[in-house]
Amino acid sequence: MPENKKLTDQVTKVDIVLLRPPVDTPFERFNDDSKKTIIGEPLGLALISSFLKASGIRVAFFDSPLENWDEQKTINEILALQPRVIGVLARYPFLASIERILSRIRSNIPEIYTIAGGQYATLNPRLLLDLVPSLDSVGCGDGEDLMLSVMMDILNEQKPSHSRLFSRKPSASSRSTASVSDLNTLPWADRKYLTTAQNLGFETVGITSSRGCPFRCSFCVPHIFSRTSAPSAWRARSVLSIADEIEHHWKEGNSLFTFSDEHFLPHKEAKLRAVDFADTVKYRNMEIEFMFDCRADSVEHALFAKLKRAGLMRVFIGFETLDSEGLLAFQKDLSSRHNLEAVRICKDLEIELIPGMIFFHPWATPMSVLANLEFHAQSFELFDWDDFTTCLKAIPGTPIVERIRADGLLGNLRNGLFEWSFKHRETDRLFTSFNQTLENYRSLYKKTASDKLALRSLKEHIIETLKNEVRNATK
Repeated sequence: MPENKKLTDQVTKVDIVLLRPPVDTPFERFNDDSKKTIIGEPLGLALISSFLKASGIRVAFFDSPLENWDEQKTINEILALQPRVIGVLARYPFLASIERILSRIRSNIPEIYTIAGGQYATLNPRLLLDLVPSLDSVGCGDGEDLMLSVMMDILNEQKPSHSRLFSRKPSASSRSTASVSDLNTLPWADRKYLTTAQNLGFETVGITSSRGCPFRCSFCVPHIFSRTSAPSAWRARSVLSIADEIEHHWKEGNSLFTFSDEHFLPHKEAKLRAVDFADTVKYRNMEIEFMFDCRADSVEHALFAKLKRAGLMRVFIGFETLDSEGLLAFQKDLSSRHNLEAVRICKDLEIELIPGMIFFHPWATPMSVLANLEFHAQSFELFDWDDFTTCLKAIPGTPIVERIRADGLLGNLRNGLFEWSFKHRETDRLFTSFNQTLENYRSLYKKTASDKLALRSLKEHIIETLKNEVRNATK
């Protein structure tokens, strides 16, 4: 650690606070089987925390939602530590909250340095500086090396200035700070919040085995993030590194794992890695279950059968929609045939599917909504109570925004997202109707979420009710 007289100042208890900001609704304990594989920890911040600690930086890592802290409690906890720097995860629904927190802290610690990061920040650094005036800078790309460089500058009384750092007052010169090229060099994530998350119902242990996505979905952030700020579109850890981390947690009594990767199987190299991983799990006699995300066209019977034998129990697939106009606008580069084949293979192998669906988008019609309802009814056991009102998020910096703008359907920027309108008026009415109907089922869903038979019956009833609403809308 660099020598600096302020490091010995007893007032400053930590060098940096890493923060996931509060949310509107506090986390509550749940027993929903379909959500047990959701990663509750903020893995990105957890990885930065462990990286900085390994470099001798004094870190306080706070997750306000998991701590059940509101804005005032978050502010009080940070002020008690008198940090030199605050690094906050920029989350688009909560930018106003981030501004309130940072402005209050700056009024008490005028010299504090504030920086935001994350995928949204990487796409929109200038916009984020406008929306959150109390920010000094926005970091783009991987946070580990960049945040270490920022901390070394701050602790040496220098102004941070780097190629992936967007500052309100940019310096005349900047040093290049590359994203992490070898993920195997990173220390394992700081697991401060693992037990807290598990006690709430997030039973799984999150594992980051790769970063990036080589595809081009127009509404999605990860592929733009990786193309603009990383050395390659997809970077992966070795099987040995992944297996060692999983085995460590398995020996501590954990048997459920979820890969946080944007895409676990993007190409042939990744599929060969998956085969090697399955063999390694069996060789080490680890009795585990795991889940990952992938595209529908990545599902192959032989590969998934092998992964199933190693513990694959659930897969999240972004099907999005069955209608051709939606798939074209989303730049999925696949057809509904791929979706149907993926479902068939997973059903045959008894691998649970978590569907990613976008029922409502600017070009949706009542008939496309009906087709997606029928697809959901025939294909998936698991569901969330608001699955059937999923709505496209028009994130600034994504290509879908320009498509919506070109069609005259783009609205104002609100809470970090663009509003938009439906092309077809009857779809707008249907969206309102669906929301009203599903709100009536919210409490019943919570009561039956842990009972698969009851949940299946409830789903059938909900879908039939929604189908009738579509039919009425098209009369």
